[in-house]
Amino acid sequence: MPSDPNRSSKDIEHLYFKIFEEVKWRIEIPIAVKIGHFFTSMARMANEFSRRGTSALVLFNRFYQLDIDIEKLELSPGYRLAYLMK
Repeated sequence: MPSDPNRSSKDIEHLYFKIFEEVKWRIEIPIAVKIGHFFTSMARMANEFSRRGTSALVLFNRFYQLDIDIEKLELSPGYRLAYLMK
């Protein structure tokens, strides 16, 4: 997840494109790109990945995040209520 306050959205998007292009250059099978809702312009990102040759986009609307259990001093799954609703 983008967490560096010194990086612009353009820098982060460029990193995604750079990684995609490096993978595409090294392999010959179709590539699906998983992206979340953190981009300022989802339509632009989808269009740009398509233009660069992605075979598919996988869109995520929710990422599960870790929590810190302060009693056990270890990581635990976050969003406990989401698990109960399944």
